[in-house]
Amino acid sequence: MENTSKYNIKSVSFLTNLNIHTIRAWEKRYSAITPERTETNRRMYSKEDVDKLNLLSEALKNGHSIGSIANLSIEELRNLIPNQFILSPKRGDISDKFQSLIEQSIYHISNYDYNNFENLLLESSVNFSRQSLLVDFIIPLLEEIGNLWENGKIRVTHEHFAVSVLRTFLGSMIDNNLNPPNAPKILTTTPEGFLHELGALIAALYAMDFGWNAIFLGANLPAEEISAAAKANNVNSILLSLVYPSDDPRTGQQLLKLRKFVGDDMNIIISGQSAIGYLKFIEETNSVLIEQLNKLQNILLGIRQEKNE
Repeated sequence: MENTSKYNIKSVSFLTNLNIHTIRAWEKRYSAITPERTETNRRMYSKEDVDKLNLLSEALKNGHSIGSIANLSIEELRNLIPNQFILSPKRGDISDKFQSLIEQSIYHISNYDYNNFENLLLESSVNFSRQSLLVDFIIPLLEEIGNLWENGKIRVTHEHFAVSVLRTFLGSMIDNNLNPPNAPKILTTTPEGFLHELGALIAALYAMDFGWNAIFLGANLPAEEISAAAKANNVNSILLSLVYPSDDPRTGQQLLKLRKFVGDDMNIIISGQSAIGYLKFIEETNSVLIEQLNKLQNILLGIRQEKNE
C-alpha cells in the first residue's frame, strides 16, 4: 500500500536531523524535493521526500556535493552510498512515524554515529510516552537490527554499537523512578548463559510505568544469585528474559533450581524470543510465559490484585 503520510517541515527536520534552513535551501536552490502546499501555503512533505533528504545527507557525508546529486532519484542515491541496508518489509503494526524513526536509527547505526543516534533517542523519549517508546520503537528497532545481522546486512560491530548506546540510554531511565518505596517490587535479569540483557532492562522500565519498583540485575546470573537477590530485596516477582539461545541444556535445570530456592509463592515470569524453547520447564515450574511485552501489564495487574485480596 502506498504511504500517503504528510509531514510539516518541523517533523521533517526531526526525522532527518537536518535544520529547517538546510531543507528549504535544498528545496529552493537545488529543487531536490517539491513539497505540496496546503490551502494556507504551508509546506507538507511526503515519506519519499523524507527518504530522499536522508539519502542526500548520507551522500554528502561520503564526499558528494549537493549540487551534483540533488536531482538524482532515490534509487540512484542509494547506489551512491556504501553500506546501505535493505530494511525488512514494514510491519503492519508499526505506524509510519515509528517506522521512520527505525529507519533513521539504522542509518546512524550503520555509520557508528553515536551523537545523532543518541539525540534521536533522547528526542523520542520527550515526544512519546515511555510505553510507546519501548513497545513501538525500541523493541521493533532491536528486532530489525537482529534481522539485518542474521541476513548479513550489518556487521556484529554494528549490533554491538547499537546495544551499547541503547544500554546507556535505557539504563539512565531506571534512575528516574518516581514510584513510592512501598510499591511492589520486580526483579529482572537473564539466567546463566544468556548474555543479552536489554530485554530484562526494557521489562524493568515497562514495569516501572505500571507502578512497580524494578531491580535490574544485568545478565547471566545463576539461579542461586537470582534467588539471593530476590530474598534480600523482598521482591514480589522475578522476570527472566530469554533472548538467545533457545536450546541451552542448562536452562531447564536453572529454572527448576530457581523455583526450588524461591518457593511456590514467588511469581516467575519468562519472556523473550527464545522462551518458547523452554516451555516444558516453564510449565513444570508453574511460571508464566509472555510472548509480547505489552502482555506484562495484565500479568502485573493480576499479581497486585491477588496480593490485595
